[in-house]
Amino acid sequence: MAGSLNLSSFGSVKQSLFIKMVIPDYGTLRMSNHDVPYSLVESDGTYVYSPMGALLAVSEFNNELRPSQNDITISLAAIDQAFISGMMGYAIKGSEVVITRVFFNANTGVALNIAGNPSARFVGIIANYSFNDEYNQFSQTASTTISVSCSSIVSVLAQKIAGQFTNNAERKYNFKGSFVTATIPGGTGFQFRVLTTNTNGAIATIGDIIAGSGYTNGTYTSRTLINITGSGVNGVITVIVAGGVVTSVTVTTPGTGYRADDAGFSRVAAIATSNFDFGKPLATA
Repeated sequence: MAGSLNLSSFGSVKQSLFIKMVIPDYGTLRMSNHDVPYSLVESDGTYVYSPMGALLAVSEFNNELRPSQNDITISLAAIDQAFISGMMGYAIKGSEVVITRVFFNANTGVALNIAGNPSARFVGIIANYSFNDEYNQFSQTASTTISVSCSSIVSVLAQKIAGQFTNNAERKYNFKGSFVTATIPGGTGFQFRVLTTNTNGAIATIGDIIAGSGYTNGTYTSRTLINITGSGVNGVITVIVAGGVVTSVTVTTPGTGYRADDAGFSRVAAIATSNFDFGKPLATA
């Protein structure tokens, strides 16, 4: 575990926090309280973090020079109403949160070239969130602030959730992905489950295919998916029927908004495995 950073040789220093939120079925949000766009090199590429300045606030860490193991709150003000409406449809709770700290020369704005800069400051998951609307009666304008409560991955692993099995198989059994079907001539009973999704709930993989019976043999293209559970739209498949049963299903249009198997505790395990060395420095662009 890395120790404290040595900043004694610098006369004027400032720090900025860079926040990454990985929201399932939506995508990755990258923002910072820095004053200009800044790029960080991550495991899968280089990404630019949007500067939010004073609009982005992070609650105080208990220990400024070591990685935090305590819960924190992230607040973002002046949020567009359309963005809030769109986010309400996604599973924000359980999303991965990584906060990276970077020290800069306050005079030049250049990141300090020292060991451990930048470094992971906080790694955890979103435990809860809330929206606060404020109306200014003088300007007759409304503003919204979103507050996101985040639990450290160390705390999550230390405090098991009572009454629930936390292994991957149990979570998938109790919180399955969307079940869907499609219209095929002649028979009944065909359906399958969405196992995993990509950005915006686009179908990635399927499983638990029930072949049905009594169908007319043939290849059926452009079959629009019909929801049995869930609320996805615009998914399209090609189906092959032989011997009266479905023998092949190919997703040709993944659609949007489909629900995948719950992977909340899989995300926790993945975050812990890949980020447990909080003191490991990160590269910068």
